[in-house]
Amino acid sequence: MDEERSLDSRVSNVLKPEETAIIVVDVMDGYCNPEEPLPKFLEKTTGVNFIDLDKAAESIVTFLAASRKYPIATTVFVRMVERPENLPISIRLKMEIDGIPPTVVQGGQGWNYYKVKPFSGDYEIIKYRYDSFMGTDLDNHLKKHNVKTVIIVGGHASICVDSTARTASQLGYHTFVPADLTADPGVLDNPQTPDVIRKHLETIDSLMGYMPLSSTILNVWEKYITK
Repeated sequence: MDEERSLDSRVSNVLKPEETAIIVVDVMDGYCNPEEPLPKFLEKTTGVNFIDLDKAAESIVTFLAASRKYPIATTVFVRMVERPENLPISIRLKMEIDGIPPTVVQGGQGWNYYKVKPFSGDYEIIKYRYDSFMGTDLDNHLKKHNVKTVIIVGGHASICVDSTARTASQLGYHTFVPADLTADPGVLDNPQTPDVIRKHLETIDSLMGYMPLSSTILNVWEKYITK
């Protein structure tokens, strides 16, 4: 399967910039910076590295810069406070059993954005669950801006991005997760190509949304504003 995908015209038609939100999920030191406690723990216990997440963060920076020329309805940056006391008891117990360290302290450990940076006018949300909609005003904010389509980028692909995309789709938003703008912790002998990421997010790719490359979306927008 080719990494590049063309879009059905009906799909391209729902990518109107003025009805589209970009949601940047957890591009933070706590999840992406290899010097932080969680990345160090995962590298030590599972042998993964954060090269793919670093590449995804760089690509997100490029995509966000390119998106600024289009009349996007809203760009939302989401950060998570992930500490045992903020999590449901089920996940707290799992973290305790597996020895997973506290990851993010609001305003402290792991809290800074990783490479990305909101612009003036972008909306920022703090969440306490993996799903960016749960316990936040994200849905209300999107409705306020007449958003019909969301583009979800960030990390980790199989946890926070996947959780957020599943909810977005079920709330009725046309849901896009560009396959080059998210990643999981990876291993050197299995680079996370867009097709690998699509397999990680198989439910999104096969049922709930669309996973083109970011360049495909930008090409749609360019054609849209030059009509």
